[in-house]
Amino acid sequence: MGRRGQRLARGHLDKAAAEQMKTDLDLQFNAHGPRPADEIRSVDPPQPVEHLVAWESGELDAWLREGGQWLGRVRDRDGHLAWIPQSDLRPAGQETP
Repeated sequence: MGRRGQRLARGHLDKAAAEQMKTDLDLQFNAHGPRPADEIRSVDPPQPVEHLVAWESGELDAWLREGGQWLGRVRDRDGHLAWIPQSDLRPAGQETP
């Protein structure tokens, strides 16, 4: 791999690491300071889930409550993290009624 390819690969890893750090901070803090412990749930080991965008698969590793609703932290198959509302998640392999 040439130097440019190495920089691109490192840039992708750096972006993934930054995404991980951001969502880790989201778990720890809200707009008012440290997040109350009853607003956080760890999922260990992470569980396979699907989310509403065409029921795309991902891996759930944490929950947090914000604005009266639970959000799940889901990593997609490309490694990107997103906060998905609980109502838009289901266990992987579950069929739509």
